[in-house]
Amino acid sequence: MTKIIERLLLFIDCQPISNREFEKKTGLSNGTISKLRAGNGIGADKLANICCEYPALNPNWVLKGVGNMLQKNSGVEGDIDEQNEAPTNKVQQTVNEPNTEYNKNCSACNEKERLIQQLSDRILELQNRIEELKESEKEAREERREYKEEARIYRTELRVLQKEYNNIISQQDNSQSKAS
Repeated sequence: MTKIIERLLLFIDCQPISNREFEKKTGLSNGTISKLRAGNGIGADKLANICCEYPALNPNWVLKGVGNMLQKNSGVEGDIDEQNEAPTNKVQQTVNEPNTEYNKNCSACNEKERLIQQLSDRILELQNRIEELKESEKEAREERREYKEEARIYRTELRVLQKEYNNIISQQDNSQSKAS
């Protein structure tokens, strides 16, 4: 799942409406949010529709992770009141209130990030181990070739010695037969 999709889903999760209502409001097909959660991508046109429907959503935050989720001074209801900086809509209240679903999602995200990091570390360990085993296997093959070559040399030497032995025995038998 890309960081863009992760940020978009975080924004969607902060909305006080159901996923289906969000999909209808933004012109997304039924089930699009579920597909996003499953790892599917989203087209630029759909992202543009979401940003048009939610002008307080900061496109730089969605696309690049730059800035805050919500823009100040977007000229729509729900912007932060400049005089007292108090949030005036449910999205901002959700973002700013402790112990909200948003914060639960953040701890869930943190837990997922921790798990992802652990899994990434384990994958790296396993990849390194595989490389070590491949190297060991290569060394073992080379050692096996050396042993085979050594065994071939010994077999050749054994054949030569057996021939010499047989020749000596044969000569000895011939000498004894002539002597008798």
